[in-house]
Amino acid sequence: ELTVRPPIAVLQAMRGRFGEARDLIAEVRTFLQELGLDWTVPLINWDCAEIERLAGDWSAAERELRVVYETHRQRGDQGHLASSAVQLAEVLVEQDHDDEALRLTQISEAAADLDDIDAQAGWRCVRGGPPSAWPSRRHGEAS
Repeated sequence: ELTVRPPIAVLQAMRGRFGEARDLIAEVRTFLQELGLDWTVPLINWDCAEIERLAGDWSAAERELRVVYETHRQRGDQGHLASSAVQLAEVLVEQDHDDEALRLTQISEAAADLDDIDAQAGWRCVRGGPPSAWPSRRHGEAS
C-alpha cells in the first residue's frame, strides 16, 4: 500500500483533486515517519512536489524539492542530485529565480552521468536559451 498510494495521490492531482491528493500523500508521509523510514523522504517529497506543480503552487513545490535536493546533496547521491537539481531549477524558473536555476543546471550538468538521459535532457531543457528568454518560453511565446 505504501508503494501504491503516492502514485495514486499524483493521479488525483492530475484529475484536479488537489485536496484529496494532499491528504493521501500526507497520510503516507506520516506513516513512513512513524516507522522511521528516513530513506524514503526524497521519494515522498518528490511526489508532494509533483502534486504542488500540478496545482500551480510553485512555492510549495520549491519547498518540497529543496528537501529532495538537500537530502541527495548531503548523502552524496550524485545520480539523484542531478535529477533533483533539474526539477528544482524548473520550479525556480517558474518563479523568475533565473540565477539560482542556472546554478542548479550547472550542478546537474556536473553531477549527471553521460548516460543519464533524464538529467542530461533536463538541464539542457531548463537552460534552452539565455535566462532573458526564460519568461517568454515559460508562457509559451516564441523566443
